[in-house]
Amino acid sequence: MSEQAVPDEPVSREAVPQRTPMSTDIMPTLRYRDADAAVAWMVEVLGCSEHFINRSGTGVIGHGEIRYGTGMLMVGSYPDQVSGEIPDLDLGNTAIYLINDDEEVVEQTWHRTQAADAPVIQAFQKQVYGGASFTVRDPWGNYWTVGSYRPTPQQAGQA
Repeated sequence: MSEQAVPDEPVSREAVPQRTPMSTDIMPTLRYRDADAAVAWMVEVLGCSEHFINRSGTGVIGHGEIRYGTGMLMVGSYPDQVSGEIPDLDLGNTAIYLINDDEEVVEQTWHRTQAADAPVIQAFQKQVYGGASFTVRDPWGNYWTVGSYRPTPQQAGQA
């Protein structure tokens, strides 16, 4: 993981270290009042890893990249903590599905969520459509499903 402190002023894209782009076209973004605690929870409980953390001059996370397998999501502090205004939208309470092809890893993650007292929405179970999964709520109200079912895109031209 790399970490970089920057001034409160916006930083041009050229000033941010360039990394190999992800091969996904969708990247969820989450904002938190305590982004450091949220990142720690994702790493310790869900098994994610910090990829890149960019801090504002005030020390809060201005932009963070969190990995899970081959996927990634962005996290950050609320804009008012990074010297910006809060946009007119709800910055919380979302649902994210993390995929791990190994059901044993999914079950181990389930046990970590239980040790962390995460509220259970759906307990670990085998699904009729394949794989196994569970859903818990994090301390900030977001829903996390961890499962081994991996949807596959239809071949072009197939219904």
